[in-house]
Amino acid sequence: MFHKSCVPFPNMQDTLQSLTECNFRLGLITNGYTEMQRASIEALDIERFFDLIFISEQIGLRKPDPQIFWRALQKIEAEPGESIYVGDHPINDIVAARSAGMLGVWKSSGHWTNEIEADYKINDLSEILSLPILTE
Repeated sequence: MFHKSCVPFPNMQDTLQSLTECNFRLGLITNGYTEMQRASIEALDIERFFDLIFISEQIGLRKPDPQIFWRALQKIEAEPGESIYVGDHPINDIVAARSAGMLGVWKSSGHWTNEIEADYKINDLSEILSLPILTE
């Protein structure tokens, strides 16, 4: 029962709330089993912030396949070059999002020691709000 022990990154709720208030369209793309991921999303109380939630099992694609990103972008009517993807996995999130034409924002989590090539690097989710791409 992973969802019972989910711990959000610090400032997750406040950051999502701020992005929502600024009228950004938000999507969530996650690999995993639908039932487990839905339970985790519910436990974190974040579903209300997202215009779209794609779970790999439900969609039939998984990251790092760029098709999952393109389908999500199409669904929320967003262009890859005007979109960012924030993630903590170097291949499934950052490399994959960049291969789909999005900007990759690396959320450092301490799990990866190699240098990650990303468009932006953050240590705390609240740093998203001051990224140049969002403040232009």
